[in-house]
Amino acid sequence: MFKFFFALVAVVTMMSMNIVGKLGTTTPVSAAAVKPAPVIIESNGSLSFPGRIPAPDTIYELRRAIQSEDVETMNALLFENHLFMAPNN
Repeated sequence: MFKFFFALVAVVTMMSMNIVGKLGTTTPVSAAAVKPAPVIIESNGSLSFPGRIPAPDTIYELRRAIQSEDVETMNALLFENHLFMAPNN
């Protein structure tokens, strides 16, 4: 009887610790949760972000890539930050 009670307490403790442990954890933001946002490049080289604004470092790197006409770097930055080029009307 004692062994059965001990095993029951051990199983219940392990299950409750698993539930309590999952409550405190935070899940990382997946790529699917971040929606792509447009980037508009004006004729004078200025950038506008009608959707969501990325980090200032990203904006600076995008401006440098546009000024130096480095298409590979610009495409990499757009892909990493879930941005896309929107047509300018």
